[in-house]
Amino acid sequence: MGLLQRSITAGILIASILVLRRFAFRKLSKRVFASLWKVALLRLLLPFSFRVENALLGALFGKNISRIVLEGQGGNLKTEAAAEVSIGSFLFRNIGFIYLLVALSLALFFALGYIRVSVLLKEAIPVSAFGDIGMSVGKNCGGLTGRVGIVVMDRIKTPMTYGLLHPRIVLPKSMDWKDENMLSFVFRHEMAHIKSMDNLWKLLALGALCLHWFNPLVLALYFLFNKDIEIACDESVISAMNEKERQRYALTLVVLAENCASLAPMTCSGFGKSAVSERIREIMNYKKVTKIGSICGAFILLGSMAVFVSAKGNTTESAPFASAEVMGESVGSHEGGECAVVYFDVGITEERKEEIGGELLALDGVAGIEYTSADEAWAVFAKEYLSEDELLSFQGENPLKDSANFTVYFTGKKDETIPMIRGIEGVRRVTCN
Repeated sequence: MGLLQRSITAGILIASILVLRRFAFRKLSKRVFASLWKVALLRLLLPFSFRVENALLGALFGKNISRIVLEGQGGNLKTEAAAEVSIGSFLFRNIGFIYLLVALSLALFFALGYIRVSVLLKEAIPVSAFGDIGMSVGKNCGGLTGRVGIVVMDRIKTPMTYGLLHPRIVLPKSMDWKDENMLSFVFRHEMAHIKSMDNLWKLLALGALCLHWFNPLVLALYFLFNKDIEIACDESVISAMNEKERQRYALTLVVLAENCASLAPMTCSGFGKSAVSERIREIMNYKKVTKIGSICGAFILLGSMAVFVSAKGNTTESAPFASAEVMGESVGSHEGGECAVVYFDVGITEERKEEIGGELLALDGVAGIEYTSADEAWAVFAKEYLSEDELLSFQGENPLKDSANFTVYFTGKKDETIPMIRGIEGVRRVTCN
C-alpha cells in the first residue's frame, strides 16, 4: 500500500476517532482512545495490508472502474477536470522533491531537539547520590523494575520519563521530597507510561508526522494522541483509588503543572505536561467502565483493524491513478487520433505503473492516456475470439495476466515521442496503431 493510500485510509480512521471522541469520550475507557490512535499510527507507518476477496466492491464497480483516461500536457483540454489533471501532471515532476524536502526538514528539526534534550539530561544525577532524597524515594518507588533508573535534575520543574530501552524517571530537584503521596503518585503514573511504552509511541507519532506532513488529520492525531495517553495513564492509576485519593492525585497534578518545565521534549512522558484542565476534569468525573462499555470498546478496536484490509481482485489493479483523482469517465476526446499501446515489464508494481503514467502524461506530444487492466484485456479478447466452452476450459485463469497497458494518444509528434516512451524504465513493449 502506497504512502498516499495509507494517508487517506488512516485519515478516514482519524476522522472517525475524532467523531467518536466528541460524542463518547466520557462513556468509554480512555485507554480505548489511546489504542485507536495507535492503530491509526500503525496504518500510517506500515506499508502492508491484508488482501481479502470483496465481492461487494466487485459487484458495485465491476470491470468499468479500470477505464481511465487522463489528459496530457499536449492535449486539447476541454473540461475543468482536464485542466486540473494537466496542472497535476506538470507538478508531478517536482512534487517528489518538495515532499522529500519538507519531510527531511521536519525529521532534522525533531532529531536536533531530541539530541539537545539527550545532552542536557546527561547532567542529571542518580537519586542515590542524595542521602535524604534517596531514602524518601526508596520508600515510595514500589513497582519499579531494575531497568528503570531514577535521576534528579535542577533544569526541570515537573517529573518526566525519558528513554526507550533503559527508561529513566527524571525528578525535579525542587520537588517536596517529604510529600510521600506526591512521590507515590508520580512513580505510579510514570510506571504506567513505561509499561505502555508511550515514549516509543511518541517517537512513532513524530515519524508519522514527518512522513504525512501534507495531511492535516495527522497533525490532529499527533496533538490529541499526546493528550489522550496522559489521560489514559491517569485512568490506569486512579482506577484502584477511592474518591479522596483521586482528589489528592488531582491536587498533585495541579501543583506540578503550575511549575511546568521549559524543557519539555516531545518524546518524553511527563506527570504534569499535557492538558491539565481536561485531565483534572476526567479524574474528578471518573467512573468505572461498565461491562457494556468494555464490550463496545472491544468492538470498536476490532473494527478499527479494518484499515489493514484491502480488497483483492479487479479493484486493486484497476486504479493505479487514484492519486490523480480522475476515475471512471473520459476527459476530452481522442477519437481519430494516432495512438500507441504501452505494455509493462512482467512483475512490475502498481506504484511503478502509476509513476509511468505520470511520466507519459508529462511528455510533450502526449494528448492523453487510457489505462486498461489485464482482466479487462482478457474479457475483451474472450468475448471476441472464444466460444463459451473454450472460455470455460481456462477455469477462471487469465492467460493475459501481464497484458495491462496504457493506450497513449498523440498530438502529432508521434515519431519523436515513441522513442522517449521506449526509454522509460518499466516499459516492455510499445505497439503503434
